[in-house]
Amino acid sequence: MMMRILSKMFAGLFAAFLLVPSVGSAQVIGKAVDEALAKQMGVKAAQFVIYPTLGTAFQYNTNLYYVSDDDASQKAKGAGILMLFPGLAIEAGKDAPLGLNINGQLEARKYLDSGKAADSQSNFGGVAGFEALFFKKGPIQLGLNDQFKYQLQRRNVEVAGTWDRVFNQAGVNVGLVPGGGALRFNFGYAYLIDYFTDTTKDWGDVVTHQLSAKFNWKFLPFTALIADVNWQLRDYVAKGYGIYGETTDNSPIKARVGINGAFTRTISALIVAGWGNSMHDKRPIAAGESVNKGENDSYNGFIGQARVTFAPNKQTVLQAGYSRDFRDNLFSNYLVTDELKATAKQKLGTRVQITAEAAYSWLGYSALPFKYGTNPSVASFGDINRTDNELRLSLTCAADITRWLGVSLAYTYDNLMSDFFVKSATVGTVDKMDYKVQVIDAMLVFRY
Repeated sequence: MMMRILSKMFAGLFAAFLLVPSVGSAQVIGKAVDEALAKQMGVKAAQFVIYPTLGTAFQYNTNLYYVSDDDASQKAKGAGILMLFPGLAIEAGKDAPLGLNINGQLEARKYLDSGKAADSQSNFGGVAGFEALFFKKGPIQLGLNDQFKYQLQRRNVEVAGTWDRVFNQAGVNVGLVPGGGALRFNFGYAYLIDYFTDTTKDWGDVVTHQLSAKFNWKFLPFTALIADVNWQLRDYVAKGYGIYGETTDNSPIKARVGINGAFTRTISALIVAGWGNSMHDKRPIAAGESVNKGENDSYNGFIGQARVTFAPNKQTVLQAGYSRDFRDNLFSNYLVTDELKATAKQKLGTRVQITAEAAYSWLGYSALPFKYGTNPSVASFGDINRTDNELRLSLTCAADITRWLGVSLAYTYDNLMSDFFVKSATVGTVDKMDYKVQVIDAMLVFRY
């Protein structure tokens, strides 16, 4: 398995630097709060602009493994972390005939833990991306892109732990811009891999083919009708169907239509409504296995989003919204999320910005398989109709000291409220899924 993962890593890195761009790059970390300073950044070379950055940070995490306070088998362990983020981004200038963005950023960590809490944690991660847009001013545009990530974070909220992941997405898209540009169509294909790197089995590794179509009609100067369709073919590498036999291949489809625009000088809104179906495969049932009604069901229902933005001036932005969506997960066929979210951004002068966010989510799961009787490692687990609640809070202050130096201080709080548990049949311990995490980040960013 390790050789396969390494080969995917190097293939992804090679594709990223030869092929497409991304947003989570060095330029993002090095971005100045002051728009005038941001325009001065970069080294111009012919038709390109080069953005070198170096971020250094200290982080303290109160619960490194996302474990429950009531978990008898393991206690929540905190750790301080020193981090380094060297990065480089290269962009084509506005007048260049080819739209191009190449970027990469390394994440290096040193855990300052006196015990062994961080022994199993990886110390290196990073992202690399490439984006190319051909015929960017023509009625037909062609884009190529690739993004590689070695992520030192988990993919999901429903399982405790911090499994590292290898992620790569390569794609191609065709844009149609007829007439004066009021109408825009985009059709794309992407190939994605998402592999866990530190599990003994391949149960979480998934390969995805994705087809997408987007439509945008700007029928007023500041208002547009939007529509999109997304269809995926998700193929799990291991056919053991998850940790306890739950995760199955699926081909989810999502279709949405909506409107996005400004209704007054200070108020704008996004309203999107649609339908989705997770289209999960029916998994085979073992002989003598008890099957719950709905265990092999697929999600089939409403998805959408509504968000209102209030900007009374250039210094203040307030947002509030609701969204509903679904995805597959590691315990059952699908997970549905209903979320309320509020964001406030306030600039103090031109060089200091304070951002506060609060989100509350209701998480509903497909019925879990009642099959622990056939799994010798599991004695029992919680309600088959699992439901969780999650509260997330964050507060960030970012400031420009000079053109080449920025600082930030951030606090985040994440609380998953869950009654779900898994009891081991071999050692008798109970693994609970609820957790509380607090993280403090302090960062210096050197940029040019």
